[in-house]
Amino acid sequence: MSRHRGIRGAFDEYYDQDDDDYDGGFTGSPSSASPGVAKYLANKQQFQLNLGNFLNKGQPTVDEDEEEDFNSDLGLIESKLPAVVEALGDACSEEEMIEALRINNYDPEAATVWLLDRPSSKSPVVPHSQFDMEIDNDDEFEERRKQAFTQKKADSAVPRSVHFEGDVIAVQRELQQATLGLGPRAASIEIASPSPVRMPARDPSKERVSSPAPDFGGFALAPERLEERLQSASPKIERQMSMTRRKEVEALQAQEAAREKPHISLVVIGHVDAGKSTIMGHLLYLLGNVQQRTMHRFEKESKNLGKASFAFAFVLDEHAEERARGVTIDVAVTNFETDHRRVTLLDAPGHRDFVPNMISGASQADVAILIVDATTGAFENGFDSDGQTKEHALLARSLGVTQLGVVINKLDTVDWSQQRFDEISAKLGAFLKQSGFLPKNIWYVPCSGLTGENVIERNEAKLMAWYDGPTLIQRIDEFPPATREVNKAFRLCISDVYKATNFGSALGGKIEGGLVSVGDRLLVQPLNELCTVKGIRVHGNVVEFASAGENVDLSVADLGLPITSIAIGDVLCDPERPMRIAKRFVGQIITFTLKRPIVSGHQVELLYHGLNEPASITSLISILDKATGEVRKKKPRALSEGITAQVEISVQRAIPVELYSEYKPLGRFTLREGGRTVAAGIISELRL
Repeated sequence: MSRHRGIRGAFDEYYDQDDDDYDGGFTGSPSSASPGVAKYLANKQQFQLNLGNFLNKGQPTVDEDEEEDFNSDLGLIESKLPAVVEALGDACSEEEMIEALRINNYDPEAATVWLLDRPSSKSPVVPHSQFDMEIDNDDEFEERRKQAFTQKKADSAVPRSVHFEGDVIAVQRELQQATLGLGPRAASIEIASPSPVRMPARDPSKERVSSPAPDFGGFALAPERLEERLQSASPKIERQMSMTRRKEVEALQAQEAAREKPHISLVVIGHVDAGKSTIMGHLLYLLGNVQQRTMHRFEKESKNLGKASFAFAFVLDEHAEERARGVTIDVAVTNFETDHRRVTLLDAPGHRDFVPNMISGASQADVAILIVDATTGAFENGFDSDGQTKEHALLARSLGVTQLGVVINKLDTVDWSQQRFDEISAKLGAFLKQSGFLPKNIWYVPCSGLTGENVIERNEAKLMAWYDGPTLIQRIDEFPPATREVNKAFRLCISDVYKATNFGSALGGKIEGGLVSVGDRLLVQPLNELCTVKGIRVHGNVVEFASAGENVDLSVADLGLPITSIAIGDVLCDPERPMRIAKRFVGQIITFTLKRPIVSGHQVELLYHGLNEPASITSLISILDKATGEVRKKKPRALSEGITAQVEISVQRAIPVELYSEYKPLGRFTLREGGRTVAAGIISELRL
């Protein structure tokens, strides 16, 4: 079982900095520099390149006390040849490398590119197992190869540096552009030869015009520019996995889908004290997911706290604060199975102070169960304007939930009254239909979470006298399986960041689309940082791959920033098809209960898949007809309750977003103000 939390425990920076021993102008921590600069700094001692190489169009320069050693041809050859040898290995003879250095004015990068670009019958000898990419189209590869290795002719006026790391040659733009994050991003490709070599390919159409770089007193990125660089940098392009590996994972996923039970994500919602945690904890106990010894311990702990009736709630409410207060605070995530379904259970908080957490859970759900309290007066308290019964149902529908089960709990307190059951069902049915739920997609079940009646079995004579329908577990088993976006680009909205002893730095959340496997390269947005997947866990079990719809924990490494830099609401995505980031977008919203009309400049709180950002409605574009979607009025002065409208929304920092038309699970958002949900909608246009 896991919890949706920010950072579970404080810990030091994950990556090792023992080798970050620099000479010269940089005196700060490499973590304060951009990844491109940090990469250069980590290799500076190896290549003994100084700033003059970048500022003097590739002409080699040396310190004054070393000038005598480099005056001769032999000195230059001895200093530059090792870099070329390390990059090419035995692909070329030493004589050819020396000749290339002399022809290219002793520039290791230019010499390397010259040797690779010349006609030759000898291919670089590199074990194929070191690389995971294959080029099937020779014509396409030849075009990309020319683009990658003829930049010196087309871009000869731009000084460049070269860093050699094993068999990968990372060509970067001048240090000034790299410092500001304005240089082009390299796309890894392979040479179509018996022994492929991965080289960076540049796309001139995606390059941005750079401005002169300010002097930061060294190579470190100025702190005030770090956030701007993270927001404005172009996405880093690299394949998530090779085509061969993707075909293997897709085949394994298809086999698993045919073999396993269909999977659904179920969120439990409702007003505070309706008994959500108790009824689901009792369900887990009756299914055998909780041991008798553990349940006995929960009973003792609840009695000691003076809350004997909360014993089953302790199954899901794990933390001391939740147990002491008697309310759920975070979303608890666990799993169980029915006869025909694998279920991921999301137990959402009911208190109004924790509605943002409820939204985070509901945004991950396929189906929902609304728990209501049948006790006299309790249902009415939850159903009035200040209760969470209505708000939770509206939010669930706004977040894409169409299948809803209603559990009328604590019916034993009214002596299993059929009249009370029918009264609540009628009131809720009318409201849910008005909220957008189809009556055929709603079911009602009477229960008692404390006694367990009609949860899995039915024994109460008074209930059986008028109710002979399915039990709760049978109703859950009837939920239709959800459609999974397996063929979409990979997306995982991060809901948990933590560090485990045997799992390392980990990121948790639900996979909204695509596939992921061990060894994949993923992009963290909006940080624009790549990382490598070292391990995958699904419900605590270590697996080799996972697909859309699963709640997973990914162990990640090779991240250019500390793991603490990642926040709840950030997104892991496919580097080749990254999630876009924007500060402004157009949304089609429907307004709920409002204390005051919405006008241009209205300040709200934007909730988007775990992300919680201050926002402003900067423009009221139009009011739409609810039925047809046609524009009824352009540029309205204000929006009242129950209005469908198009508005422009702005946030203070760039966030990862998707259009509803392109990626439905990620195209929905909610707006809140003063502790109330004022609107919900879908993203219809991005204004980058």
